[in-house]
Order: sequence, then structure tokens, then C-alpha cells
Amino acid sequence: MAQDNEDPERVQELELRVKLLEQQLELLSHLTPHHIRNILGGVIGYIGEAREAVYSSQSPDISLEQADGQIRRLLEYATLLQKCYNPARYDFINIDVHELMDTVFAEKDGITVKKNYCTNGSIDMDPSKIKEVLGALKDNAFRELEGKIGDVCIDTITDGEYLTVRVLNPGKLIGRNGVPLTTEPEIDQIFLPLYTSMASRFGMGLAIARKYVDAHGGSIRAYHNDGKVVVEMKLPIRQDVEIKTV
Repeated sequence: MAQDNEDPERVQELELRVKLLEQQLELLSHLTPHHIRNILGGVIGYIGEAREAVYSSQSPDISLEQADGQIRRLLEYATLLQKCYNPARYDFINIDVHELMDTVFAEKDGITVKKNYCTNGSIDMDPSKIKEVLGALKDNAFRELEGKIGDVCIDTITDGEYLTVRVLNPGKLIGRNGVPLTTEPEIDQIFLPLYTSMASRFGMGLAIARKYVDAHGGSIRAYHNDGKVVVEMKLPIRQDVEIKTV
């Protein structure tokens, strides 16, 4: 096979993205807790190995495409870490959360979505952030139903002060060891950064979702109810400010 260094333009492009990733991770290493810094140290070590693979004629089994794919994945990982740990700006406007839910929870691959909305879903929120939260809830609910029979149910209720969104799907919450999570402390771990039961996942979606919901002055939790997994998000209907950064 052709050596990787016979494509100097692609190698140069990869090298630039490696440097960008190193800068992102170096910044994050000063902002994140100790256990995250240890993980980032391992990631940075891998970057060095990837660079060696790109330039070394001694590693013909590692193609430029493979190294490129790994760097892209690490860049995605760094972006998620920044979302989770760096301050974010929130621009609150009043819109109907049901419109976002209809957009995010489009039926897919034979999965039926059943909806039961309250009369008025208009709340003050940052729509881009809440859309991302809803996306994380959808991804988890749909993933649980892959290859299974069942429906995803979404509903909303309001008490005049808060609007509650619930996403329900058949199944059980599974931990890292493949054992169902049962107690409240065990279940709450799914909202921790890097917590995932799937090796192919980063385990950041629900952690970012909690950060965004907390910034709205709301709450998010998960529990089992009548043979279903329920993820419940509670958001205040009104915000005291138009913009804040946390």
C-alpha cells in the first residue's frame, strides 16, 4: 500500500487539526475536575501516537483515513467536553416548546411517537439549548427501542409556574456493568459526564442536558414507572432575565 506520507497535503491538514485539538484539550485541562484531566492526558497521549502513525513508514497498517477518523472523533469529544464544562450564554425568548418537540421527535425507523400535550406550551427558554436537551432525550429513548417493539411517549403538563416534559419508553435503565439501575442515586449517575453503558458512546449527552436545564432554573431526572423508563424535565415558564452566562 502507499505510504501515508505520500499525500503531504492531507497529512498537513491532519497535523493542523491535531494542533487545534491539543489547544482545546490544554484549555480544558485547566477548567475541568481532576478525573477529567486524567482522561484528557490519555487522549493527548493518543494524539501523539496518531501523529506518529501518519508520518511513520514503520506503521503501514494504520492508514491516513484511520488516523483522520480518530482525530475527528477526538475533536467531537473535545467539543462535548467544552459544552459540559465551559460557561455558556443563554438567550431567553418565549416560544412554544411543543413546536421544538414536534421537530425533534420525528418518527423514525418504525418507532411510533405518541404525544399528549397540555394546552399552552409557551415558556421563556433558550431554544437552541432546549432543542439540544430534547435531542439527547430522543436519542436515548430511540436507542433503547432499536430492534424492539414499543412506542415512545412524550407528554407535557403545567402547574402555572413550571412546565414538565416527560419522555417514556419501555425498558430499564442499564448501568455500565449491564445491570439495571434501581435506586435513585444509581439512576442519577446517568447524568454524570462520561457515564455510558455503550463503548461507542461518549456519555456526555445527558450531562450537557442537565447543565442546560439547571441554567434555566429547572430540573431533570429519570426513574422507572409501570415498566417504562421516564425522563422528566421541569422548566420554569418565565425567566427574570433575557440573557445570562453560566
